[in-house]
Amino acid sequence: MGTEIEVKIGREIVRARRAKHWSQERLAREAGVSRHYLSEVENGSRQVSVSMVVRIWSVLTETEVGELFRVLGI
Repeated sequence: MGTEIEVKIGREIVRARRAKHWSQERLAREAGVSRHYLSEVENGSRQVSVSMVVRIWSVLTETEVGELFRVLGI
């Protein structure tokens, strides 16, 4: 299990993905990552760079990544 922030980021990515009714496979393809990598990010078990969070988040939503960080309390 990752840090508290990694777990929170993963949960928000899952929430946004499900809101779009996307599978992990679709999000992974759109973001240019493997489904395995995305699964680890969503589970909070993978350290993820800010640039990768921005990349995944921008595929999912029109909301600025800053809003994600505000929701997470970062």
